[in-house]
Amino acid sequence: MKKALITITLVLAALSVVSAACVLFYFATKKVKVQEKPAYVYNIQSIDDHAKYVVTTTTQWKDVKVDNELVFDPGIRAAMERYNESAPDPEDAYIKKEGDLFVVVPEVEGRDLDIERSIKEQKQIRIEPAIRQGALTELCERANLFATWSVTYDNGDVVRASIDNVNIEGDEIRLDDSFIDEQAANVVYNPEGTGADFVNSYGTAMHVDGGTWGSSVNTAEETAVLKDLFHRGESVEGRHPVFDYEMASFISGDYIEISIDAQHMWLYRDGNLVIETDVVTGDSGKNRHTPRGVYYIIEQLKEKWMNGGDAPTLAHRWMRLTWSGVGIHDAWWRSSFGGNIYTYNGSHGCINTPSDAMNVFYDNSYEMMPVVIY
Repeated sequence: MKKALITITLVLAALSVVSAACVLFYFATKKVKVQEKPAYVYNIQSIDDHAKYVVTTTTQWKDVKVDNELVFDPGIRAAMERYNESAPDPEDAYIKKEGDLFVVVPEVEGRDLDIERSIKEQKQIRIEPAIRQGALTELCERANLFATWSVTYDNGDVVRASIDNVNIEGDEIRLDDSFIDEQAANVVYNPEGTGADFVNSYGTAMHVDGGTWGSSVNTAEETAVLKDLFHRGESVEGRHPVFDYEMASFISGDYIEISIDAQHMWLYRDGNLVIETDVVTGDSGKNRHTPRGVYYIIEQLKEKWMNGGDAPTLAHRWMRLTWSGVGIHDAWWRSSFGGNIYTYNGSHGCINTPSDAMNVFYDNSYEMMPVVIY
């Protein structure tokens, strides 16, 4: 019995060894099925068609991490690099001069691929233009404010910029205001010597040239104002300039009128006649003509020694019209005025006036009052 048990035990042990060997043999010879990753298909759109790049070698498709970012098959990168060599690049929008204005040239969409982002996000991502049209619209509009800037005066003169006075550097506008210096100097209002218009005592509308009457624009101050307006991009209509002194181009209101042909003089205040009288003007027979033109009283004196004749002569009322010696004054030594006396016994160029009348003229006149001689 004991012997039988030993035999059974040995048989069982042998069977166990055989079973273990069979198991080991099975696992040692079993073909383990490895699940392959799907092929990576990457579509890259070209201008005319679609180029499809397929990676099929799974051994090259390894989930290798570099700085926690997956690095995929190098064949895909190479394919995109080859594509980018011939793909058109994107073009940024920009501003250019076109005629008298600035215009925005729109951006152009390119075909280049953003390789790093495309690989990372596993989809087609194109490189976009860095500057788009909308980002330049405001800058272009501001530049055109300067390119079209102008100041129009109430006499019709114009100071005007051009596109050549404006440059765009990056997002900055650079201005050249030197053109204002020359153009401001050409802004004139009834300058000295151009005379003035008026209606004479006979009701005749006329223009009288010459004389000292006229306006003078303060060019320095006006230039400064214009440059400030230009740098603010502020155009103006109907501007009246800064003057050194301003005199009207039409004589009315307060003025003295002298007609050489009529040998007569009038004084008006607020358009109303105050006094009129016959006078004697410069001796035309001796070429001592009283100058015609529009003047103004530059000096009033109650006593004035005049040096025009054989000896100094005292005038009791004197109103100067020119610094060369022409004026209106009393001629107490004369007994008659008017007529044709001026043709043979006229003055040295002044307007000789009866004493009583001269007192009224003097008392109702003032410095800067216009005097029209025709």
